[in-house]
Amino acid sequence: MAQQRMEWMNISVRMAGEWLDKLAEANKKADKPQYRNPSQPAAEGIARDIKADEWHKNAGVISINSAGIVIDGQTRLLGIVLSGIAVYSWVCFNVETAMGHGNGRPRRLSDYLRYMGYKNYFVLGAATKLIWDYEHDNMWSGGKRRIATESELLSMIEKRPRLAKESLKATSAIRKLTSGTIPTLIWHQGSKLYTDETITEFLGAVGNGVSLEAGDPRLVMRRCYLDNQKAGSKERVSKLQLCARFIKAWNFYVIGDFPITLRRLKWNPGDPFPKF
Repeated sequence: MAQQRMEWMNISVRMAGEWLDKLAEANKKADKPQYRNPSQPAAEGIARDIKADEWHKNAGVISINSAGIVIDGQTRLLGIVLSGIAVYSWVCFNVETAMGHGNGRPRRLSDYLRYMGYKNYFVLGAATKLIWDYEHDNMWSGGKRRIATESELLSMIEKRPRLAKESLKATSAIRKLTSGTIPTLIWHQGSKLYTDETITEFLGAVGNGVSLEAGDPRLVMRRCYLDNQKAGSKERVSKLQLCARFIKAWNFYVIGDFPITLRRLKWNPGDPFPKF
């Protein structure tokens, strides 16, 4: 089986048309069409968005199998043809139905990151989305709710190569207390002002809890996680609440404001989300 790969491509009208022609030819040869055909009404809407320079709001990854046939993104390609304008998009090649992604179509950002060869791809994908939401004020009810597309998240990772390294460092530092998703946010934002040593010291202490005194923000945060793991489904706090508490614990730690209590870490969802 050919190796999956991802490319950021400028898809011309001619290229989009050729891919669609190959799709139509494959369906014509088969007794029963094997591949989805594009939706004309939806493609017309995409074409309008492209002409209005709003393609980034609808962009997704186009998937092509080893035979060169489009298995996801047909309607987007037709939108390019109808608009008469070339656009940039991520294209995933050699995606097969045998890979178990539902008709050969990868559904999660982590799938694409795995194809691209990233280590810790699951945490990297989840952390990138979390960082996007944090930076675009999506974390609370009064936020702007600018939801990212897969293409935007992939581009964010490409433009910030340190993100992949930070996800590995954060996951290692936090040990087995929790996944590296929220710790990667802490590392990414914290590194703008503080050294790797400071961040490692903070996350490592939350992860292992060794030699921490009562009221230390790292110990209070660690107990938040441990208590939450033991709590029943009704008593368990949300991941968003844990993220808010983690940010507040970091802030208390770096400014030296402790001892603290759990009450000082709690976040009211009606309030603006904590900032670094």
